Amino acid sequence: MTIPKEAFHQTIRDLLGPISDLLDQADVTEVMCQGHHRIFARQNGRSVRSERCLPTEENLLAVLRAVSQYAGRQIDTDRPTFEGTLPDGSRVQAIVPPLAMGAPLVVFSRVQLPTLSVNASFARGATFSSLLRQAMSRRENILVAGLPGAGKTALLRALAALVPDDERVLVVEHTPELYLDRDNAVSLVGSGSSASLEEILAFGSRMRPDRILVGDLRGSEALALVDLATAGFAGCISTIQAPSASAALRRLEFFASKAAGEVPVSLLRSHIASGLDLIVLVDRSPDGEPRIAEVVRLDEAEEHDVYRLQTQSGERREPNGKEAE
Repeated sequence: MTIPKEAFHQTIRDLLGPISDLLDQADVTEVMCQGHHRIFARQNGRSVRSERCLPTEENLLAVLRAVSQYAGRQIDTDRPTFEGTLPDGSRVQAIVPPLAMGAPLVVFSRVQLPTLSVNASFARGATFSSLLRQAMSRRENILVAGLPGAGKTALLRALAALVPDDERVLVVEHTPELYLDRDNAVSLVGSGSSASLEEILAFGSRMRPDRILVGDLRGSEALALVDLATAGFAGCISTIQAPSASAALRRLEFFASKAAGEVPVSLLRSHIASGLDLIVLVDRSPDGEPRIAEVVRLDEAEEHDVYRLQTQSGERREPNGKEAE
């Protein structure tokens, strides 16, 4: 029997009880439960312990059972991990005993719908704003890098808003986060599917997209996206977890190398360099607001198979972040 979204949403809110309204606060992006009595809220980029708690651990387990049932899956001692999505788009990630020691660990991540745009405020000045708009207009391939919670998805959504309405957009994600407000968009999700994200990306690329957006590269889909970019799918945009542009390249290369097998490093780096144009690093300002920290252009790999990164200031850096001589 299919549970109506409205009824399920209300059931979850009733089960969450005292902490349900934390998910409604505009400055709260995540609610983290370490058992039923230690509740933390991420507000303005900072983790703050809440005075609220659930009556018993059973309340928290009841929420997980309801969410897993809605998703058509189970969470128990034999399957102690779970990743799902609530009807409002919020993500739920959970680990229960025996994998979690003592008590269930649950994170509710709210969907951050478009509140940002590629303007001077978000881009810290007209230079970055103009650069990104030009890159989107030229259909350049962009990799957005940053740490968890830095604003990678927010920037990806802001860049997607610059895609002309007459272009068809393919969105591929592990779990739904983007929720683009456009008619001609195709969204494919890997969570709950037996197909890998690499396979889903391959299927989706045959659906005649003009642009391809991939959320959170973390596996073989990295090589698949680079392959598509070098094969002529211009305007690909994706995100990757990394603290710097050079670290983003190293992680991208690592994921791609696992999928590529016995491919020489020189060939792999040349492949990546020819398929990627810009790396945009995002972080949080001291007051917790997302911002663009750096934009670098990736040149063709040169001698000794070294990536060449050109920053906006004109400095050239090696992958370890040091200036090139």
